Amino acid sequence: MNSPVGVTVYGVDAEVINRIGWPGTMDHYRVDFRVPDGLTGIATIQLTAA
Repeated sequence: MNSPVGVTVYGVDAEVINRIGWPGTMDHYRVDFRVPDGLTGIATIQLTAA
């Protein structure tokens, strides 16, 4: 992936740990992120890319 990727959970910035294009595909990606401390329950997650 060439673009920066951002993730928010409940509107709080999350740390993006890993972002890769899925091998053997042209439009599948994997984004690993760490949920910020103190957040619980079913969350709203927003993924942004340039």
